[in-house]
Formats: sequence, C-alpha cells, structure tokens
Amino acid sequence: MLRKSKLISLTLIFSIIFSYLLSSSVIAEKENISHGFKIISSKKVDDIKSTIITYEHVKSGAQLIHMKNNDDQKFFSINFKTPPTDNTGVNHIIEHSVLCGSENYPVKQPIVQMHNRSMGKLITASTSQNYTSYTADSTSQKDLENLINVFLDGIFYPNMLEEPNIFNSEGWSYELDSKESELRINGISYNEMKNMYSDPGILLLQSIKESLFPDTSFKWESGGIPEEMTSLTREKFIQTYKNYYKPSNSLIFLYGNINTDNILKLINNKYLSKFDKEKIDISIHYQKSFESPKTLVVEYGIPKESDTKNKTNISYNYVVSDFSDKETVIGFQILNELLMGEKFSPLRKALEDSSLSDMVSSDFRIDSLQPTYRLYINATEEENKDKIKKIVDDTLLKITQEGFKEEDINKVLDFLERRIISNPNIDPFYYSMRITESWVYGEKSPKFLENKDVFDKVKKKIKSGYLEKLIVEYLLENNHSSTVILKPVKGLEDKKTMELKEKLVKYKLSLYDEEINDLVNQTKELRQWADTPDSQENLSKLPYLTKEDIVIKVSDFPTEVKEIDKVKVLYHPVPSDGISDITFCFDTKSVPQDKLSYINLLSSILNDMDNDIVSFFGPRFYNIPNNSKMGLNMQAALVKLSNENISNSLKLFGEIMSSINFSDKEHIKNIIREEKLNLDMYYKDYSYIEYISWDKMNSYLSQNYRYASEIVSLDYYKFICNLDKNFDSKWDEIQENLLELKKHIFNQNTMVISFLGDEKGYTSLVENIPSLIERMDDSKYPAAKYDFPSNNKNEGIIMPINLQYVFKGGNFIEEGYKYSPKMKVLEKIISSEYLWNEIRVKRGAYGTGVKISEDGKVIFYSTQDPNIKETIEVFDGIADFIRNFKATEQEMINHIIGTITNVQNEMNPFGKLTPSLEVVLEDELYFSGVTKNDIRRMYEEIINTTDEDIRGFADMIEKILEQNYISVVGGEQKIKENKNLFESIKTFENMTQSKR
Repeated sequence: MLRKSKLISLTLIFSIIFSYLLSSSVIAEKENISHGFKIISSKKVDDIKSTIITYEHVKSGAQLIHMKNNDDQKFFSINFKTPPTDNTGVNHIIEHSVLCGSENYPVKQPIVQMHNRSMGKLITASTSQNYTSYTADSTSQKDLENLINVFLDGIFYPNMLEEPNIFNSEGWSYELDSKESELRINGISYNEMKNMYSDPGILLLQSIKESLFPDTSFKWESGGIPEEMTSLTREKFIQTYKNYYKPSNSLIFLYGNINTDNILKLINNKYLSKFDKEKIDISIHYQKSFESPKTLVVEYGIPKESDTKNKTNISYNYVVSDFSDKETVIGFQILNELLMGEKFSPLRKALEDSSLSDMVSSDFRIDSLQPTYRLYINATEEENKDKIKKIVDDTLLKITQEGFKEEDINKVLDFLERRIISNPNIDPFYYSMRITESWVYGEKSPKFLENKDVFDKVKKKIKSGYLEKLIVEYLLENNHSSTVILKPVKGLEDKKTMELKEKLVKYKLSLYDEEINDLVNQTKELRQWADTPDSQENLSKLPYLTKEDIVIKVSDFPTEVKEIDKVKVLYHPVPSDGISDITFCFDTKSVPQDKLSYINLLSSILNDMDNDIVSFFGPRFYNIPNNSKMGLNMQAALVKLSNENISNSLKLFGEIMSSINFSDKEHIKNIIREEKLNLDMYYKDYSYIEYISWDKMNSYLSQNYRYASEIVSLDYYKFICNLDKNFDSKWDEIQENLLELKKHIFNQNTMVISFLGDEKGYTSLVENIPSLIERMDDSKYPAAKYDFPSNNKNEGIIMPINLQYVFKGGNFIEEGYKYSPKMKVLEKIISSEYLWNEIRVKRGAYGTGVKISEDGKVIFYSTQDPNIKETIEVFDGIADFIRNFKATEQEMINHIIGTITNVQNEMNPFGKLTPSLEVVLEDELYFSGVTKNDIRRMYEEIINTTDEDIRGFADMIEKILEQNYISVVGGEQKIKENKNLFESIKTFENMTQSKR
C-alpha cells in the first residue's frame, strides 16, 4: 500500500497547525500526567475550530497530538521515521508485513478481517519517502478502539519476526514448483513495484530525486526498485524493523470528538507502558548545494513496433529553499500558478508556442525537507533540450524585467485565498500527513502557525518585485538544479524480461541439488502456509461490533420539489447568511447518437468562457440513458451569489446563454487542441491502465456504458484526436453540430434548477424565473433512441508493462435474474473471503475483488498480477466457493458491517460534507429516481442477509462465468503466451487511433 507523493494543492493549509504544538509562545498547562501521558501544551485554534493538545508518553518517549473538536469522524494514526538507506524497499515490505498477524491476533490478515468488522474507511498503511504511517477512522468510539488495538498489536508484536513465510509472501522470494520447473521471483511488494516501474512517469520522478539529492535518503526509492529488492535479506528486514519501530521514534495523532481518556488508557496499558524511552538519532539530512547543474539520462521501454519520435520526456528541476521557509513556499505556490497555471500563462504559452512539445506542465512539491520546482516537457526529442532550456530562461528573464500583469496576479491570489487559505474542508488524514511531515523534518518554527499572516505578507511584497526575485534566485541563478532526460527504447521491457529469465536460469544452474530441494520445499511450505485457513479460535480473538453497533444514517437534508412556470426547482432551504447556490441542470436525452461525443466538447467550450457569473461543469450520469427523470446532464452554477444580486445574475446568465454562437473558429480550434493535449497526458499516464480494463469489460456488458464511452471515455478521446487532426476540413460540421446541441440541451424543457439558500433568496429566484426562460428556446425534442452494439467479447491488450490486469465477467439480467441489495454482501464475501486469499495471498497479485452493479454487470478483477490463466481459473472457482459458503451469525454480522461501510462510502464519496456537497448528493438521488425509503429498504435487506441467501447466488454466478467475457491488459510476452484465451490481441497504442 505504497503512497507515491503527488502535488497537493492544499499544502498551505497545514501551516495553520504545527507551530502551536512546539512553539515556545504556547503556554503549557501545569504538568498533568494521565495514563502515562504528560500534557506538553494546549491551544485553541479558531481557524480550524479545534483545540490542539500535545502529549509525551513519559516512559516510552512516544509523542501524541490530539486535534480535539466536535467532528464525529474519529481518526487515529501512528507514524514512524523510516528513512531508506538503499533501494531494497525494506520499509515498504515491513509496512505490509506487520499487518500479517500478531501476538494477540494470530491470523494471517487481521486488518483485512477488520475491514469486515469496522465502519471505518481510512483503514490503511502507507510508506512515504521518509516515514511510514498506519491509519484508522470511524464514527464509533468502540470501533476506533478496536482498530487501534489491532494496529498497535501488529506494529509492536508482529508475527513476521518468527514466521519466514510473511517475508517471502509480502516481500520477495524465489519460487520453484519442482526440480524441473523454471525458477521465478514472486512477492506482493515486489510485484507492486515491478508494475510501478513499468510507468515512465514513476521512473522520471525517481530519477529527479536521484539527480537533485544524490547524498541523502531522498535519492532512494522507499518502495523499492525491483532489480534491487531481491538483494534484501530477511535478517536485514528484521533488523530494520527493530531499529525503527520503537515508541521513542513514533508520533501518534488523534482527531475528532473522541473519549481521549479511554484511548490514552488503552495505548498506555496494553502497549507503551511495556517500553522504555530510548535516545533515537534518526535524522534526515539536507543535500549540499551543487557547484553546477546536473544532467541525468534515463531509458524507458516502449513496444517494439512503436515509433520513438517525440517520445522523450525532459524535466528541469530546481531545489527551492527549505521546508520551514514559509514565505518562499507560499511565494512559489503563487509563482507556479502565474507561470504555468493557465494556457495563456507566460511560460506555458512560450513553451507550447515553440512547437517543440505538445505536453508541458509543472509542479511545486513541499513533501520533502527541500522543496522542488519542476517543469515537465513531454513528447519531445532529446536534441531539443537546449532549445527548450533557452526558451525557459529567456521567458523567465523577460518576466523579471517586465513583471506579471496585475490582473493575473490578483486572479491567482484570489484563487489561492478562496480555495486554499480559507478552505475549511480538510479531512483528518490530510492533517495527519502534514503534521507527520513536519515532525519528521524537525520543524519547530512558529511560521507554521502564520499561514494567513505569511500569505498577507507575501501579497504586500509582490508589489515590490518579490516574485521576480524568486525567479532570479531559484530558477535563473540556481546551481542546485538538474535536467533529467527520459529516452524511449524499443522493446526495453521485453529485453529486461528476457535478461531476468536468463539470470534465473543461470542462477538455478549454479545451485547444488540440496539447494534446489530447499527451494522446492520452501515453495511448498509457502503454498501450504497460504492455503491453511485461519482457525476459528484465532479469528474469534479479533475484536468485533455487534448488530446493535450498526448505525444507519439516511440523510435528512431538506429537499422540496417545486414547479415554477413549468420549470422543476429542487429547493434546499438552509440558513445561508444571505449567500445562495444556484445550479442549472440540462437534460441531454434528446441528443442524437451521432452527436453524443460533442456533449463533452460543448462543456469544455462553455467552461472556457471568460466571465465571473457562471461556471460550467459536467456531464454527470444518473442511471443513463433510460432513467425516467433525467439521464446525463450538463450543469452550470452561478458563482459569488448573494441574495441581493440573484436578479442581476440570472439576467446575465440568460444573456450569456442566448449569445453563444460558436463563431470564433480559432478559439474553438485552440480549445479542441487543449482538450486533445490534456487527454494525451491522461491516457499516457500509466495509472490509467486499470481503467482500460474496466472500460473494456463495462463496454462488453452494458449498452449504457457504451453510451457513456461516446461522451467521456476512450471513444471520446479518439473523437477529439480526429477533430484536432482534421479541424479545418471539419469546421463547418463542428459548428453546425455545436449549434444543434445547444438547441437540444439549453431550452426550457430540459432545465431543472437546484437552489440552496434561505427563503429570501428562493423568493428572488422564483420572481426572476419568468424573465429567465423568456430568453430561452422552448422547442420540444423527443428522447433519442440509442443502439450501441457490443464489440469484441475477449481481448488481450498489450502495453509495455511487467504485470497484468485480469478481468472476467458477465451480466445476470441476461440470465433472467434481478438485482438485490443482498448482492452487496455477496460482493464483500467473494472479495475478502475468496479472491483476497486465492489471488493476493497465494499468487502475489497486488489487488483483487468483484463489482456487482444494478444494471446486471458482474466483474471479477485482479490488478498488478503476475498471472493470467491461473487467475481466470480462480475466477472460475467462485461459484463452487459460494455454493459451499457457511458462516456463523457473528461472521455474517461482520460481513454486513463491512458491506454497509462500503455502501456508505459509495453513496458519499466526498467524506466530510458541507451544505454544497450535500446538495450534490441529494440532487443525484432525485435524478436517479432513488428515494430515502429506497435507501432504507436497501439497508434493511443488507442487514437481514443470511449465509443461505449467499449460497442462493451460486447458480447465478456459475451462469455469469459461463458467458466468459474476458479482458486483460498486460505485457506482450504474457499476453501472447495466453493467446488462446482471446478473440483478438491488440496494442493500446493502436486502440487510441482516431475514430471517424
């Protein structure tokens, strides 16, 4: 469960907290020891409506921070400094392994079991560059305490110290089925990283770290580089654990409205009181500045038949001050937005206008001791590196001489202040991560408290050339910088695969008979260990919730359905201090099939309009396309809306909508080009691989999804590529289709208005609806009829990756079955009780599960999987597993609790809800035709599910599997080894060719 750090745009928020914890200006309470914990300081922080209390555990030296507030979401994390010293990924493997059973909970996967017994959604672990975190959350105090118990027992008393199969399974091991078999390498962490390093983007990020920080822990890959992971011994693995996993090297974080006394007592009595305080010297060092910039050239693989032209990626990277320099950190947040944030930002425009690359981007990262600013130039040639660097330097120099436009500065400052400085909607996981980073890097500056003050100070300094000085110091005259060149090499991944195969053959030949026998026996023991189920006695030791602990919350957020002049209005009466939210939803069900791909393009064109009145977004799907109320819809929201200006805003909105004419050819050409470039980056990001398989399987099984694919998926990408390539010859057709879409979508008969606010605002809306719709077309169009024939049934899709994404499925409606909410419990049982053990634990794949949908789709999947045929054989055994499934009453309750948690997370993907987010969820229910009573009945059916109900689905699963729909994305060699499984084999590169 490695977390690769991404740019987090909210990084300014955490400044609000940490200095309260360590600043000498905080007045500590009189020494007060409770359950072994001494209060160091306590301070109320009004900006985040919390009291920050810091503790130290006297005996063990553990640090603890409680962000105490009235939030019902309760959160726990324990964090350890774990700087890597090589590329073996030892900390990543330890992170996995401590969760594989412990002294008091001796089952193979206690955290997986707790997912079935908990209402938490952040039950996870992650390995960051220099620290490792274990997190849990719940709205239930009892549930949180259960999770803390299981985590801490695994962390401080893990079975991995005694059981060698844990290292072999979670880390890496040689596997040999018999003396005559081929030797192979397997292991969950090994396979995870093997898959990650198929991604040139990951390789680039790691290479940047190596180029900028060659003498520090930042140069190492904390997750492990596959070629080097196999040098890790179990002895070093255990010793590293003993070095790092000590209470004196830990920070515990608590959040929310919790019973602190209970948790402090639990942590002290069962765990920390057993340890003594130690002097820990785990320091993270700065990289000494360079005397001159560095250049690093790295290779990545592309398919043999691919062209290498314009497939080189170049990054220009700069080290910027240090982690505690808040002024510079905030200054660079502003500077990055000004330089590269918009398509007309000066540096971005200069790079794109050069025609040396179609794909440019940037980020500013503060997730390390020394922040870095990075410019990415993708899809170019190595020979362009000096030309591009000259464009960068010349543009930056010009900016230092002429400055930025005042209107651009104000726009960026307004964005950062509204969206970041004043954003209260931060989840506890984010707070935990930011606080942990500060602790790891030893930050003790009170500037972490001064987020707003520092921001205001920087704003004032901008007027005297502050941003231009940053450019000179850190971008133009900074020797602590690097250029990383990522070059394509045809067939490199296949070459590496063959080299590994030859290396394993050579290694096997070097072994004595006794050593070969040992490997065969070790493989058998690992299989036997994985195949041996946990005993009921050991499973019963895990804490659990009862049926009485299940809390079902169905939102009571107010929604009143009104009709004003034949316009549906969804009225959400909420006290709002005179501020209203108005969203217009426009149905698209009348759009003809051959025009569907234009819907998303229309949305992009509208959203590109420069105005302060309306923001367009969408499209959104609601049980498309046959829902009785509304299928896919386009949405537009009025912004900066007070009750006093509702009338004027509605008038301006009507004028904007009526004046859209799509006559600016160059403008629309640029939008299509921009859309194409954004999609290029999206589809060339290897994190998209899993979605390719989902896309293919969904398209096999659902006409609804084939409809959606025309609008937002791979078909839309091919459509945009075609328009971009043939724009001039297609211009008349493009303009004509956009005008037709405008008539179909933006008229009185397609519109539903959602209103959030008080009665005064609603009255103003009602009064102004007649004048709004007067300006709108009142044409009535019948709902279009759609027919999307299914495509190939089974496909193997080749990409230059080392592992596979294996999907198999079918549709139960085609077999005459109807959907039942009990299938949600079935989904949970198949995933956690069968697929996890058979595919992850036994066969080394990283992820696996099943997804069952109301429209009949059932999709079994595995991700980052070394196998294909073996995995499909596991899928084919699911019906027998279900037919023989038995569970005790408590076991069924565990599965039901896990199911309800999953359902609640699906129904609320936002986490912490504001009224504006609640409106989104409420409107989605309305458009989907789902009532609150439907939701209550769904939960009731889930709660009453029995093991007999589960067994009753066996025949259905068997018939679904016999439909034999298969989609696999994987490496060329593995796909071709299993070619008999597929009706067709194609490369992903060929799949992205333009349509029409």
